[in-house]
Amino acid sequence: MLAPFNQHIRVAKLFAKHMKVGQQADFLAKQDVRIGCGTPNRLQALIEHSGLKLDRLKFVVVDTWQNVKGYSVLSQPQIAGDFFKFYSKTLHERVQSGETKLCFF
Repeated sequence: MLAPFNQHIRVAKLFAKHMKVGQQADFLAKQDVRIGCGTPNRLQALIEHSGLKLDRLKFVVVDTWQNVKGYSVLSQPQIAGDFFKFYSKTLHERVQSGETKLCFF
């Protein structure tokens, strides 16, 4: 689904299985990435390692699609907890001020 965007806009997969946090932080420092996809824990780790900056963050899209087992980001207790920690620690003020929009699909 992200392949068509890669032709015009750089998209980064920010998941643990693709690279270590330090490698991803270095990658983000050197690349102009416009769209990043990752889990709440990985995104928070990248923010803490100064690899992911939020100064131009306009949208956060939460994928609520259910997998074949019927799970989604918000229905699995551990992942939902991770998301809400990420939201309260990192996103809440930005969403409240209107700097960032939070979208669910």
